[in-house]
Amino acid sequence: MKYKSFVLIFIFSLGLNQCSIAQYSEEDALKMIKGFYYNYISEVAGDNPPFVMEQNLDLLRRKHCTARMSESLGIIVENTEADAFLKVQDVSIESLETLNVKRDTIGSNQYVISYYDVYSQKVILIKLVIVNSSNGLKIDEIVS
Repeated sequence: MKYKSFVLIFIFSLGLNQCSIAQYSEEDALKMIKGFYYNYISEVAGDNPPFVMEQNLDLLRRKHCTARMSESLGIIVENTEADAFLKVQDVSIESLETLNVKRDTIGSNQYVISYYDVYSQKVILIKLVIVNSSNGLKIDEIVS
């Protein structure tokens, strides 16, 4: 009987543990991604000296990215010679007017970001994977 009680308590505690891992809403994810991209594009397109801009971008990346994502940024930039989050080398502040974020139909934790790049005169598409970490929603991967 003690064994059955222990098993039931153990299973019940696992269930509570799973419930305490809060799932995020699509609205929360969209808000986080839009805020990140608004600040990111504003900083890249802004007038700050390069050193200050890089410090500000680093703060944004630390706040909104997982360690896994942060580690892969250098590789992405090296392979593409473009900013990993923008897929271009430079961006105009006007791109904010065309910024669009939506949930991808393929994956429940994947989101598609698009904006019009005035320099290349093309629509840029970026696909991100978002995870719910202990510190809130984070960008975990840029899907190529």
